[in-house]
Amino acid sequence: MITKIILSGCTGAMGRAIIDALKNESDLKIVAGICNSIDVKLGFPVYNRFSNIVEEADMIIDFSNKYLLEDILEYADRKNLKLILASTGYSSYDEEKIFAMSKKIAIFRSSNMSYGVHLMIKLTEYAVKLLGKDYEIEIIEEHGGKKIDAPSGTVKMILGSIKNNVDYNPDMIYNREGVLNGRKKTDIGIHSIRGGGLIGNHTVMFVGEGDIIKIEHNTLSKEIYAKGAINAAKFIVDKKKGYFKFDDLV
Repeated sequence: MITKIILSGCTGAMGRAIIDALKNESDLKIVAGICNSIDVKLGFPVYNRFSNIVEEADMIIDFSNKYLLEDILEYADRKNLKLILASTGYSSYDEEKIFAMSKKIAIFRSSNMSYGVHLMIKLTEYAVKLLGKDYEIEIIEEHGGKKIDAPSGTVKMILGSIKNNVDYNPDMIYNREGVLNGRKKTDIGIHSIRGGGLIGNHTVMFVGEGDIIKIEHNTLSKEIYAKGAINAAKFIVDKKKGYFKFDDLV
């Protein structure tokens, strides 16, 4: 059986990566797309709003931006569609709405669809448990100049894994601007770099008195995110409802 997909953000870099990756998949098919401009030829109908879609679908894969969340949730709820939500920049309130909707439909939620990044997060969790307060933590993330949110959604995932594994209440210090006192042991420094054609690099530094340990992931191609999203789509296709994360996939 073919799973019919609405691709939200179809003309973006990730949307085009998904289109290319799905050319090798026989059981997944894009039947419609959502983007700002409908004057594009992608091999399927393109709309600028969900309410205009006439094609029947089973699932939405979203790589757009946080501002479409309300429309996506409303449409998926009304049509009983499964959701792959891979956009970033969501607030804690947005995440609560997503989780609440998962009581009615199946939602796979991740700010990063890379298997490598999720391995990095697991290694970070282990390092935090092992090193404790003897090492100070700094996080550096690098993305292209068009990325609109900072810090990245991946950094927020990394921070969540750190908070869940330390025995203190960490203080998030962003770029240290305006911080006039010295560094506290409970500080976690977060530094965002934006420029050029960077795709997505993340480094967690554990800085001790005698050494530095780095856990790093560098993205060379957006294909890795497309592969993760496609595997998530295959994973969620038979789910009726519920909230699913990368841990469920791997």
